[in-house]
Amino acid sequence: MKMGGDSVSHGKEALAQLIYETDRKMSGEETVRLLMEAVGSIKSIYEMNRDDLQTEHGIPKSVSEMIDLIDDIGRCVLRDNFPDNPMIANCGCAAEYLQALMYGRHVEYCYLMLLDAKGRMIACPLMQRGTIDRSAVYARELALKAIRLKAKYAVMAHNHPGGTLEASQADVKTTHAAMEAMNAVNVVMLDHLIIAGREYTSIRKAGTPAEKIWQMQNPKDKLLLTFIKTNAPEKGGRK
Repeated sequence: MKMGGDSVSHGKEALAQLIYETDRKMSGEETVRLLMEAVGSIKSIYEMNRDDLQTEHGIPKSVSEMIDLIDDIGRCVLRDNFPDNPMIANCGCAAEYLQALMYGRHVEYCYLMLLDAKGRMIACPLMQRGTIDRSAVYARELALKAIRLKAKYAVMAHNHPGGTLEASQADVKTTHAAMEAMNAVNVVMLDHLIIAGREYTSIRKAGTPAEKIWQMQNPKDKLLLTFIKTNAPEKGGRK
């Protein structure tokens, strides 16, 4: 197998080389071919976790761990396109950052983007892995995190690994509960974003809750009033 960067023209060749370099006893091309027959695409291979690669497809531990790291490396590379504490002027800016954090996630991840009084990001901690099923409890955890980090604004976000951009009833319920909890501690909730690959949906733009309820948090707050005004399309990701 010819090695070297100039020989790589697409994802299959890159993955085949990585497999070969990790375990010289394996044929990279044959392994990729068999995995693609099983799961359908290179993207699906990258999104598989190491346990499934080992138990369902017989991939050695060292190779499965390497494949599982690919998405982690991708997220690091995408995240490095942003400064440590970027300005978040609107929901489009927030979505760009969150798309980088959620790149390749194959289960639901929930983040809380926290901003200071100027709209600069303080932190964006992971709050939950897996589906939220107790919105009231979760909302209190969000509010406590915002208090601890002395945030002025908050943006909730989670991904839909299946690719749908439509908010579920549970998503809407959680948004209501989180807004109430944030308001109780004087933190302004700006939006709740759903990330699906390179696309996103603003629950606030969808009118759940109604825009007048969002603005009632602080009718004179400039960032709150302008947050959903962006020229960036929700579908299609980064420009």
